[in-house]
Amino acid sequence: MSRVKLVLAALALALVMGNAMAQQQSPVDLKAIWDSLTPEEQASALAQRDQGPWEAPLGTSGDTCDVATELSGSLPFNTSGSTIGASDSYLYGGECGGFNASSGDGPDVSFIVQVDQACDLNVAMTPAANDLALYVTTDCDDIIGGCVAGNDAGGNAATENAPFSAVPGTDYFIVVDGFGGDSDDFTLDITETTATGCALAAFGPPPPPPGPVFAVPSNSTMGLIALFLALMVAAFVMIRSRF
Repeated sequence: MSRVKLVLAALALALVMGNAMAQQQSPVDLKAIWDSLTPEEQASALAQRDQGPWEAPLGTSGDTCDVATELSGSLPFNTSGSTIGASDSYLYGGECGGFNASSGDGPDVSFIVQVDQACDLNVAMTPAANDLALYVTTDCDDIIGGCVAGNDAGGNAATENAPFSAVPGTDYFIVVDGFGGDSDDFTLDITETTATGCALAAFGPPPPPPGPVFAVPSNSTMGLIALFLALMVAAFVMIRSRF
């Protein structure tokens, strides 16, 4: 084969390969791919991520709102806990359903709930023997500003009720606190007072952030790359043909 034919063949081959590469390139939108998956497929993908299992924030579970104990499941919901040995993180006084300045003056523990649809809830807290207080807020850094319900009307072993209207997507922090320094074991009962059939929504690891649309070389760029490769091949062939 003559030198000219070799060069032309090399150019043709490189251009064909470059054109094929250009046609195969397209932007990849990871968010669109993620949104196209079914909830089951998303859950499976999350489970298979090699980033390790999701971990809750560091701290003693329930001791503050930052590490509030997550409650989820169908209603009515029942659980138990204790403020004995907990830190005294919050003091709200006579507001948000408090009795007086001694309300919230004691060890406290926090729970967090969300609902899967709008409904009315009642939180009932019953201490074993001592005087505990109860309040629900959406902001533990501003308990009064975020207050949605609270009660500290009863005395020793008295059940405190905190009814409120809940909407999906909002974190509601249920704080069991002490009165006048009291601490105790307690039971917590959450019931729906409407008839929507709502439930306490499940918590879990946050979904992966939407991926950016990756920048992929355009067809014209790929064409220039192909031309460069073709010239390199042609130069190589010409050099080899001289020896």
